[in-house]
Amino acid sequence: MRTHLIRGALLLPAALALVTAGACSDAEPGAAAPATSAPADGGESVPNTAPSSPGDAAAPTASLDPCTLLEAGELAEFATFKTGEQKDIASARACVWLPEREGGESLPTIGLNVRDSQGIDSVNDTGQGTTAGELEGSGRKAVQAPTTGGCTLALAVGETSRVDVQVSGVDTDQACDIAGKVADVVDPRLPEG
Repeated sequence: MRTHLIRGALLLPAALALVTAGACSDAEPGAAAPATSAPADGGESVPNTAPSSPGDAAAPTASLDPCTLLEAGELAEFATFKTGEQKDIASARACVWLPEREGGESLPTIGLNVRDSQGIDSVNDTGQGTTAGELEGSGRKAVQAPTTGGCTLALAVGETSRVDVQVSGVDTDQACDIAGKVADVVDPRLPEG
């Protein structure tokens, strides 16, 4: 099955809202406990709970290892690739598959980035706009961000997590085509979120 991004409207770069929280202090003794509120009917008090913050161990992508989402042999239609190499970048766990080059040939480099605390709404416009849509077949939300000589296809895993398929080293159209084909392989291996 071929994955196609069902084209949506171009997204404008989203401004990220910074949320600050009060810090805990050791100046007052005691243990932290959830606040309670009494129901209007006078029944028992129940604790107030807040959802866990994005990027913590509860993120749907927290247990994903990007190097286990693809094998070099699954990329054979594009080139012969070395085994994926683990990389840690500022906001993601990444794995990169480098092609085996014998000369100056133009071959794609393929990467997967697992982002536990960045949803598809925070995909960067790398100069050629972003396009939001859904993957054909699964309906998974996705955002495509082409750039000169590359393409990123960000796959939503819940509202606040994503996995990026990145392709570089070839022309933009070819890179986006390869990213879509790689997404075909990766998509069923991702949690729904």
